Amino acid sequence: MLTDGFPARLYEDAAAVLSRISRNTYHDIPITETGRTCTYTLPDRQTVSFPYRIYYVDTYEDLRSGLSWTQRMICHAIFTRSFDGYIREKHVRAILLEDYPDWCFPYILKLSDEYVDEILELIYHEMAGKNTDRMKSFCRLNMNSFLLSHDRMISYWNEFYRHNCFHYRDYIGRKLFSECFGYTRSMERERKGIIND
Repeated sequence: MLTDGFPARLYEDAAAVLSRISRNTYHDIPITETGRTCTYTLPDRQTVSFPYRIYYVDTYEDLRSGLSWTQRMICHAIFTRSFDGYIREKHVRAILLEDYPDWCFPYILKLSDEYVDEILELIYHEMAGKNTDRMKSFCRLNMNSFLLSHDRMISYWNEFYRHNCFHYRDYIGRKLFSECFGYTRSMERERKGIIND
């Protein structure tokens, strides 16, 4: 359920947003969301879980005037899981342009391990040079998921973007994970220790 993607204290806000989102899907796809979920621990130790993809028609522009700021952020977070990359980009941009709360971190991180280079560039552009210590702490708290996201980002670079950016050190995804999310190679050694324990 999409309400599981938010802290318990926001249940009523999330339910209010979900009650207003159109149940229509793009191209009349018979499913509204994938069964595969993404699960993270928030800085306050609550666990959130949300679908990898949703297929709901984005009706945000029709809804926003009746939503509170928190509800708008919830709506943006939900639509970062859209199957349409342009919709994901639109909504993560809206999040990044605000003083977003910590519960948005999982949605930003998950977008960073996907194959749309323009989204990586957007996230990097909006986060670079800013204090991302809270985001780095979140990534460390979710180290296994974070390192899997890092691995996925590298795989997509190798498969789709290496011809445009031959040197990995110059790739925007590497910069995002290292500079903004706090990735270090020592995390890989820590992960091996965690797995072996």
